[in-house]
Amino acid sequence: MKTLSTRDLSKLPAPGRLSPWCRSLAVLDLILFPDDWEDRMFSFDPAWGKAQMFQFRDGSGDHMNILFPEVGGAAIRGFAHESKMSPWSGGKKKGKPWPGVFDGLPKAFSDIRTEPAFGGDEITFCAWWSREHEMAWRIGDVAFPAGTDPDGSVGLMEILAGTPATYAKMASAYVERKIPVSAVEKICAGAPLTEALVRSLNPDAMLADIRDEALALGRKVEEVRSPPVKAAKAKPRAKTTTKTPRPAAPLFSMKPIGFVRSTRKEAVDDHWDKEAVRIELDARFGSDALAGLETFSHVEILFVMNGVDEAEITSGARHPRENPAWHAVGIFAQRASRRPNRIGVTVCAVEKVNGRVLFVRGLDATHGTPVLDLKPWVSGFGPRGKVREPAWIKELMKRYWK
Repeated sequence: MKTLSTRDLSKLPAPGRLSPWCRSLAVLDLILFPDDWEDRMFSFDPAWGKAQMFQFRDGSGDHMNILFPEVGGAAIRGFAHESKMSPWSGGKKKGKPWPGVFDGLPKAFSDIRTEPAFGGDEITFCAWWSREHEMAWRIGDVAFPAGTDPDGSVGLMEILAGTPATYAKMASAYVERKIPVSAVEKICAGAPLTEALVRSLNPDAMLADIRDEALALGRKVEEVRSPPVKAAKAKPRAKTTTKTPRPAAPLFSMKPIGFVRSTRKEAVDDHWDKEAVRIELDARFGSDALAGLETFSHVEILFVMNGVDEAEITSGARHPRENPAWHAVGIFAQRASRRPNRIGVTVCAVEKVNGRVLFVRGLDATHGTPVLDLKPWVSGFGPRGKVREPAWIKELMKRYWK
């Protein structure tokens, strides 16, 4: 039986069939992880500039992107970090893409090579389909090293063959419960989303929660409307002294605009300036989302300290850094991470902007941190009047950055 890989692309669907399949994978992951964007393996952006873009991240450092440009065709690039063709194979600290990977790549697909959000030098294989090459999948002039899967394309491209059972097996292992193949087949066939279909894949999901995102992916959503109920005649109320209960505080749901990529993997205090940090915007944003930010020297970054366990959250007073030498102060009188909403905000130096990637210096957030917002730092919004702060915070900050 033939296995889909860069060395045998015969099972890879043409772009006209591949694009709807990729959308279906994104819809399936949307249903399985309606609120946990970072847990999704598959995403699809139908309006990525003048193209469409599919992304697959396995959570272990391997990833694959597919670009469907406006002119037609498609280009695929992937990175398997443990493969022989990885720029970092053999323990190398830094390497270059394998020779020949991009040889012959048409200009229409140049973004698949140059777009920083696709991983830069993180590449082990590339394939493309264009009218310039007899409308067939091709790869560059690559001399493969020995091995059954030297570029890692077998493991990453398997999902592209268009087999619902492959997704069901992969997803079942990921969520540790059985995902019904029959439901996956319906999604992949383009069936409209119904409450029953959604619940068959994820009993905890609700159609209303994924409706807008599903529509943006081009999926039809079947609205179920309840018949009108005739109101019963109201009975006169007896007088009561019961107080009206206070309404519950509203809940807000926010989707990250991107994620932190940093050399700091663990939240260890101090010396944050030594880290190399960039912020990669989510695929739903085009490169124009950061246009003009490089004209500012600093940017204000709002992020979620998702590494903090909810059981550790403090709502009262505590000694900063658990140091008894510093007086206990309220959680809102310090910048501790164990905050009720775990939100962090830091003003960082802007180093450069490259497409959908922002490079900064001085961000106290670890690798993988979800970013909620970016705002240019404007001096007019800075403190007005004399700044006052206690002695303990000055002592704490002595080694915080350097």
